[in-house]
Amino acid sequence: MNDILSTILREVKHKRGFPPRRQVQEIKGEFNRRGVLQSSVTSEAIAEAYAKCIEQIIDDFIDALVQNSDKLGLNSDQHFTNPSNDALQNLFAEATGCISEDVPWSADYQKHTVRVLEESRSSLIGHIQDRIKLREMKPSVAMSPISISGSQIGNLVVGHVVQSQLSGAVTQLIQKGGEEEQAGLLLRQLIEIIGHVDERHKTEREELFRLIKGLLKEIETTKEERNPSTIAAILERIQKVGLTLASASKLIHFINEKMPELTRLLGFGG
Repeated sequence: MNDILSTILREVKHKRGFPPRRQVQEIKGEFNRRGVLQSSVTSEAIAEAYAKCIEQIIDDFIDALVQNSDKLGLNSDQHFTNPSNDALQNLFAEATGCISEDVPWSADYQKHTVRVLEESRSSLIGHIQDRIKLREMKPSVAMSPISISGSQIGNLVVGHVVQSQLSGAVTQLIQKGGEEEQAGLLLRQLIEIIGHVDERHKTEREELFRLIKGLLKEIETTKEERNPSTIAAILERIQKVGLTLASASKLIHFINEKMPELTRLLGFGG
C-alpha cells in the first residue's frame, strides 16, 4: 500500500476510533455486571465489536477510493480490490495485537477471541467485493456503514448465527443420553421456536441464537467443569429477551413452562 493509501487508511481509522476501545470497555463492563466477564460470551462480543468496526472502516476506505479514483488512477475492479484487501489485512493484524490487552485474564480466551474474529474474515472479503461492484451506485443503494453503541451490546451477534450452525452441537448433546439428552431435546425445540420468530424481531432472534451458541459451548463439558455463573447469566438473558416479544406466544410459553426444566437439567434448581 503506497503512502497516500496508507494516509487514507489512518484517517479513516482515526475517524472510526480504531481500535474500538470504548466499545470493548462497555462490553466488558456489561458482562462484568452480569458476572460473566471471563467467558466465551464476552470474547465473542469483543470479537464482534472489532469485526463491526473493521467493516465500517473498510466501507469508508472504499468510499474514499471511489471519491478520489481519478487522482489515484484507479479505473478497474482490481485497482480497488488490492488496496482494500491490504487494508483488511492491516486491520486484522492490528486487532489481533490489541486483543491480548483487551482479554488479559486468559490466553485461552485471547485465542478464542482471535479465532472468532478470524471467522468474520471471509464474509468481510466478500463484503469488499460487493462494495466494489456497487461503487458507482449512490450511497443509499450501496451498503451503509453500521454503527455500534453501548445500548446495542446485548444485540452483538457473531457471524449471524443461524439454526443450522447450532444443530450439530445439539445433536452431540442428545447423543450423550440421560439428562444431557433431555436438555438437548429441549434446546432443539427452543431453537426451532426462535427460528419462527417474526422478522420484525430479527435483532432479538439473532441475539437469542448467539446466546444459545454460547450456552452450548459452556455445556459441552461435564457438569463439574461447567461455569455455573456463565450458564445462569445466559439462561437469564434468554428469558429476559424472550419475554419482551409479546407476539412470540410459543416462545413465551416455552420460557414459562419448559425453561425451569431446562435450567434443572443443566444443573440448577431442584
